[in-house]
Amino acid sequence: MPKKNVSRCSIPVKRHEKKAFVKITNNNANEEKRILSIAAYDKNDEDQKHIPIFVDQKRAETITLKPAEAKVCEIDVTNVAKKVVFECTQTGGGSGLSVSSRSSGPIHSEIGIK
Repeated sequence: MPKKNVSRCSIPVKRHEKKAFVKITNNNANEEKRILSIAAYDKNDEDQKHIPIFVDQKRAETITLKPAEAKVCEIDVTNVAKKVVFECTQTGGGSGLSVSSRSSGPIHSEIGIK
């Protein structure tokens, strides 16, 4: 069975915000491309209904990162009251995912692929 790495980060949403941004970086310069499943949902939603995520202006549920490549995910948070949970899943390959939060600037959180 392939190894599965899951990373979640909870992003606080201010009332006036319509979008939240998460940057995902493939920190491995020598490895193959990485395919990640991405999802987002309202932390207070019991059903965890998925919120739309956009990468390069297109709706996305998976993204592919080449070595040393980074992409920014845009999450539609117009209907989120307090916090949105962003979930990133990598199946097979890699030694894990790391998450760091930011409180200033346009990027709310960063996820690095080891």
